[in-house]
Amino acid sequence: MRTASMSTFAPKSPRRSSFAFLALLLGFFMLLLASPATAQPMSADQKAGRDLAREALKLFKADKYDEALNKFEEASKLYPTGQVLRMTGFTYLELKRWIEGANAIERALESEVGKPLSKRHIEEAKERLAEAKKHFATIIVKSNVDNAKASVDDGEEQDVPATFQLEPGTHTFVVTADERLPARQEEDLEGGQESSLTLDPKVKPKPKEKPKPTPKPEPKDEGTPGWFPHQTAVGMAAIGLGVVASGVALGAGVYGITLNDAVQENIDIHAANYDPSCSANSALCRHDIALINQDGQRAQTYRNVGLITGIVGGGLVLVGTTFWLFAADGPLGGGDAKKTDDDNIDKDKGDEDKTSFRCGPDLTTAADSAIDGVGIGCFGSFF
Repeated sequence: MRTASMSTFAPKSPRRSSFAFLALLLGFFMLLLASPATAQPMSADQKAGRDLAREALKLFKADKYDEALNKFEEASKLYPTGQVLRMTGFTYLELKRWIEGANAIERALESEVGKPLSKRHIEEAKERLAEAKKHFATIIVKSNVDNAKASVDDGEEQDVPATFQLEPGTHTFVVTADERLPARQEEDLEGGQESSLTLDPKVKPKPKEKPKPTPKPEPKDEGTPGWFPHQTAVGMAAIGLGVVASGVALGAGVYGITLNDAVQENIDIHAANYDPSCSANSALCRHDIALINQDGQRAQTYRNVGLITGIVGGGLVLVGTTFWLFAADGPLGGGDAKKTDDDNIDKDKGDEDKTSFRCGPDLTTAADSAIDGVGIGCFGSFF
């Protein structure tokens, strides 16, 4: 009797299969770290970087992203392979540091250190990169001006064309260049936006030349200033009034003297016809004496008026002449009055042609009278 034997196989549990797959993935990652691109032995720094990357990967799987990031950053400085940079970028993204994560992933795609990324890892990196770019804006600042530099939000300047990756919102861009005015513009950026901006600083305007100061005119020597405004006019008016007053005084004096002579003649006639005591024809004698006394009083009044008016007129002439002589434009005031041709002719004339004018008291005495004549007399020569 033949006995048949059968071999039985226990099925693998799903948990063991998942663990095996994770172990296989981790082993594959470690294999990549352990496989340098060249056959040359690894340096001490590269070995240290690989060890840091292993520690960072464990922290990443444990969701300790901050600690993992510190390890990955140290590892990428020592051993910047595509895999290390890729995981550094993924860690940044887990922390929502989109710009830094995108930059790390781009460096991973360009890295030539160690073994290149597999096609699957490249596709995954590009997908995560596109996802990260949705959270920030990329803008390229350009300029048509040579040696221009660009900055954003008063940050560090970069040579143009300059690429800026910025958080969504309003940002201020400034482009500068030597001998030019800064060009400034604000832009509202959105997440995922890729754009460019061209700013051309304008040439600085040349500084305006300061106008030359107008030279101050040299002060004219105006001589001694007058004592008061319109001094010349006042002086001439005073002279005129003085001359008029002197004329009135002269007329009054002459009339008084003439009347005084007539009174003296009447006295002589009265003395010849009447006795001093008016004993005969007393009424007529007294009437004649009254008339003679009245005429004598009139003569004295005119003489007094002439004397007083003459004194006033002479004073006015004297004061007016003084005002005129010492006015700003007078002969003794040193004024800057223009000299005419007549003035030049006057200089050439002799003393006999110069004007002279003089006023003073005039005393007239009747030869056979007890009454004297007193007045003002003016004398002068004119050309």
